[in-house]
Amino acid sequence: MTDSNNVKIREFLHRFFPQHELKDDDDVFLLGFVNSLLAMQLVAFVEKEFGITVADDDLELDNFRSINESRPRRSPNSRSAGLHRRI
Repeated sequence: MTDSNNVKIREFLHRFFPQHELKDDDDVFLLGFVNSLLAMQLVAFVEKEFGITVADDDLELDNFRSINESRPRRSPNSRSAGLHRRI
């Protein structure tokens, strides 16, 4: 079953390139779909949609390369685990 967070991120990205069915592990940068402007729109979408703040340490391309990497998750160490919920 697909995680509902993945579905929301996929629907957001699909608006920008509807001709491609993204898989959860597709690297949207490598595929050439995402530039720096769309990357910032994705960050803003993730923050608003999931009620999180993306810390400066987490603003790395690797944290947004795919649907799986873009979804929020909890971790005690923001430098190694991606995105975190605002507490």
